[in-house]
Amino acid sequence: MIVADIPVFVISLPSQTARRAACSERLGSQGVKFTFFDGMSAPILGVTAIHMFTRNVPSGELIPQKSVGIFLSHIALWRAVKLMRDSGLLKAEAVMLCEDDASFDDGWEAALQASLDTIPEDWQLLFLGSSDTGDAIKGQMLGTNTYRAMPLCNHCYIVKASAIDELLAACSEIKAPVDIQLFDRAYGKMYVYAILPRVVHQQGTTLNP
Repeated sequence: MIVADIPVFVISLPSQTARRAACSERLGSQGVKFTFFDGMSAPILGVTAIHMFTRNVPSGELIPQKSVGIFLSHIALWRAVKLMRDSGLLKAEAVMLCEDDASFDDGWEAALQASLDTIPEDWQLLFLGSSDTGDAIKGQMLGTNTYRAMPLCNHCYIVKASAIDELLAACSEIKAPVDIQLFDRAYGKMYVYAILPRVVHQQGTTLNP
């Protein structure tokens, strides 16, 4: 698989014009060719969580509306990829999905190509950006920079089109922020890998290794 053959979609709220413009300028300067995918704002839609999130607070807490919007945006993008796959519009084997605060390191393309050249053929997800991955490594380093892992954070990852159905199945209801729900319900049954150290960061956020 060649990096240049992987379509890149970036989730962004169309109402956030200044943020979207800054994202375009930043990713353009970092050599990322992408298409915006209009995300969903839960506050604008009037959508809130109804299930209690109990992972960090045993008594439960409601997921913030912002997290609900991010969750719905990823689901909508997965469904769009599934539709393109099933209709034959998507010719690529995999797609890269990003959030609009993603920021790519210099040399990210070479690091990604090195990973794609060495990763096992059964891979389903490959994270360029992740958090808290150091404690979740499930295997030895593969090649130069790729590990079998169970990462958190969804600001930049590549998913094989054939694996979209598994992500959707794990997220039929919102019980946690999307990255945590995937960690709990999907990754243990999938072939998930991460490039470490990460080559895509989340602008304005300090992430754990």
